Amino acid sequence: MKIFRLSLFNLKRNKREAAAIVFLTLVTTFLMATFAVSITQIGSAFDRAFEETGCADFVLLFQADKYRDIYRDILEEEYHVTDVRESSVLYGAGASALSKQGESIAYNVIFADENTERKMENFQKLNAFPDDEIEKLSHPIWLPQYFEITAGYAPGETFTFVSGGRDYPFTIAGFYNTGLYNSSSMLKCIVSDDDMVLLSAVYEEYRMIAFDTEREFSYEEYYEKCAAKSNENVLSAVIPLDKP
Repeated sequence: MKIFRLSLFNLKRNKREAAAIVFLTLVTTFLMATFAVSITQIGSAFDRAFEETGCADFVLLFQADKYRDIYRDILEEEYHVTDVRESSVLYGAGASALSKQGESIAYNVIFADENTERKMENFQKLNAFPDDEIEKLSHPIWLPQYFEITAGYAPGETFTFVSGGRDYPFTIAGFYNTGLYNSSSMLKCIVSDDDMVLLSAVYEEYRMIAFDTEREFSYEEYYEKCAAKSNENVLSAVIPLDKP
């Protein structure tokens, strides 16, 4: 009680300091509340994105030469998954691309054709060229809407990847809505079948497995089962950046 009275006395003597303390307390409280609301909204936005794009519940990516059919069998037999969708994608870890200003930027990139994309999501096209114009493009590419919003790209502009001292320029056919691999840390690009063949000489092939399940699924447990059945180091053959 004595300490409280002394503190109150000091505050009365130093009204400016007291006012500043009250103001800073209010500002801090406001910022903390705003941060909490933002975190909640971000989580809700991601949930909506996954739902709107029809994203598969789970996506697994294995290095193609280390993938085993038994990994699919485990999903069907032990997790009772009835609709396993398989395809091939290309992956570039720290792949170099040029910004609009010509600066080199490193991305973790997944390349997929339209057929493969539809096994993972609905491929919901947004701002895009008309179909007849897209057909005339030599190397069309679809980018996540992230690039239209954050970097100001537009259909018809060039997006260039660089590997081994060679440029791989693509023309942006449009953008698409995605809940999967849609950020600067992991980018998913949709390219033509011919360009998948072209890029396969540059980037590593991975086996993609997508599926839905209402059962509880743990990536860690699943990889352990795969390792036990194959007697191989499965974790060294997967990309640990799948949908959580």
